[in-house]
Amino acid sequence: MKKIWCMLLMICSVCAFSACSDDDDKQKDIAGGDKECPVTEIKMPDSAETGETVTITGKGFVTTAKLTLQNENKENLELDATFTTTEGTFTIPVNFEAGKYKVVLTQAGGKWVIGSIEIIVLKRELRVKQIVTNNGSSVVT
Repeated sequence: MKKIWCMLLMICSVCAFSACSDDDDKQKDIAGGDKECPVTEIKMPDSAETGETVTITGKGFVTTAKLTLQNENKENLELDATFTTTEGTFTIPVNFEAGKYKVVLTQAGGKWVIGSIEIIVLKRELRVKQIVTNNGSSVVT
């Protein structure tokens, strides 16, 4: 009889602990609230170059939403993003530092980390095609 009670207790405890597991698929508000992210099916690139336009797609964006990039020091760098109900678009400024950034969505009174993106800084080279002198002659290089 003791063995049956022990087996029953084990089965009940396994069921109870699995029922208490948290749903990790839903993003919680990082601003301290319990709200779930209103945007679903979010897709974004893993990396982007400075000066490049980035599009994040998903369902549930509002036109008043804001996007910020958060660096490793937890500094928020606000982006000039435009939104429709299905996507947000922004251009990465040329003067951004390279590194991995968290993408933070601010919408409907909450803040959510919706992904991360690695910023790659392009090295820009200055090339001289033609030099014109004061006397009007030109030198082609």
